[in-house]
Amino acid sequence: MSISIKDNNLLDVYKNYFNQDDLTLNDFANIKRNQILSSMISEIDSINIKKNDISEKEIDSIYYILVKLSFIARIDLVMAMNRIKNRDRSFSRNIRYSRDIIDYVLRVIIKLLIRMDDEHIGLYYNNKFINNDSISHSNRVFIMLIRFMKYYNSSIDNNIVSEIRRNFKKKYAKYYKEVLYKFNINKKISKLEHVYKYGLRDVLFNEIINAAIAAFWHDISNLFNTYNTEYNTVKCYSYLKHFICYSYDVSLTVGLHNEYYGYGNGVFLNYYNTISNSKTFSSPNYIISFDYNDTLRLNSLSYFPSKVLEIIDLFDMLNYSKNNGNNNVLLFMKENYLDREVKIDPIIFDIFNSFINENEKLLIA
Repeated sequence: MSISIKDNNLLDVYKNYFNQDDLTLNDFANIKRNQILSSMISEIDSINIKKNDISEKEIDSIYYILVKLSFIARIDLVMAMNRIKNRDRSFSRNIRYSRDIIDYVLRVIIKLLIRMDDEHIGLYYNNKFINNDSISHSNRVFIMLIRFMKYYNSSIDNNIVSEIRRNFKKKYAKYYKEVLYKFNINKKISKLEHVYKYGLRDVLFNEIINAAIAAFWHDISNLFNTYNTEYNTVKCYSYLKHFICYSYDVSLTVGLHNEYYGYGNGVFLNYYNTISNSKTFSSPNYIISFDYNDTLRLNSLSYFPSKVLEIIDLFDMLNYSKNNGNNNVLLFMKENYLDREVKIDPIIFDIFNSFINENEKLLIA
């Protein structure tokens, strides 16, 4: 099948995207991608000038920009895979040019959304990205992660850490003991600092930006209309790390976000199993760390941004596949991803649970 994209209007294509059962992104191979990318720089810069007075008009413009960025990112992936099959590496320069512009535009958008009142973000985007496709899903997760990170930092500022410490042995220790058992690790678990390296802390501004960028890219290998939950996380990681050369802050967050503490898939489990069988292996000192180097060196079992992305990604998938309402989805997650088998982080999940309940009317749904 081939389609005609009048004036490179990806927005019109997106509106009709779900009526094309046999549409693949190969159909977009001839668009003038550099022209679209350049125009988005101008668009986002003009919005950024109004950063102290963002209106619904600017929010709509950001929505359209995110749609176009999502298409371009997937078109680039198709181009790269086709060229690789033909042993042609000439795509590298073009694909990194795209990455640089997408990265710049995303960073501006993230900073704008961080500055905005959370209520306005929720209300403005309540009727956006409402379909069950990979582009809608990725952008919902992108926006929700920014909102949750703001809520998480506010919770830290409101001394939630003291409450978690008080309840740690009674409420959380059992879950983390099961994680250690899963990995055949025998370590003491009696306080927060035994699980989180240096305990819980707020997320720094640049860490929020990198985590949100990871959310935008997290299922880039999923190209088709219907969102496929079986996409390969390792492919996403490899593409980000080795083809478009993102740092570990972004690529590792993507590569780890479906690990589910050893019950899922991703780049960590095979690496861990290989190293754990070597003579030089020393058991990780922590379950979760804010420093990706700890995960790469097997000093921790997981990386904090990836565990946040894991929960938000799962929540959105379940919310749109089950369509049972936020509270029912949260209950399903607790029963199946904590109580039955510990797959998600219980502390992050509790904070996320509070975030959903406090913002239920404002959530994209």
